[in-house]
Amino acid sequence: MVRGITLVNIGVGPSNAKTICDHLAVLRPDVWLMIGHCGGLRESQAIGDYVLAHAYLRDDHVLDAVLPPDIPIPSIAEVQRALYDATKAVSRMPGEEVKQRLRTGTVVTTDDRNWELRYSASAPAIQPQPCCRD
Repeated sequence: MVRGITLVNIGVGPSNAKTICDHLAVLRPDVWLMIGHCGGLRESQAIGDYVLAHAYLRDDHVLDAVLPPDIPIPSIAEVQRALYDATKAVSRMPGEEVKQRLRTGTVVTTDDRNWELRYSASAPAIQPQPCCRD
């Protein structure tokens, strides 16, 4: 059994994410985190805010053959709590201040790298409104 922490850089895009997940799955890790950046923020967010997704809504078409795209993929509560606690510890911010910088909610992933050009057409279809779009 492999122990410890391993870092992998997968590049950009949902197809790369699927490829690395397929490769990691055979190793049966206890947990893995995908850390990245988002391409779109809500007006209430600022550059530098943290986003901790509680669910993922897929507009990337990677798993459509095996999972309906309109079903959000939930996160694991224990991992969410650990990430929140780690954010508080690393930032040294009190709980209420962390809540102002740590946004939570649903994240939409897309394979459309020009989604901003069609945002007004696609945004009303996504309910509830996501906290960011990747």
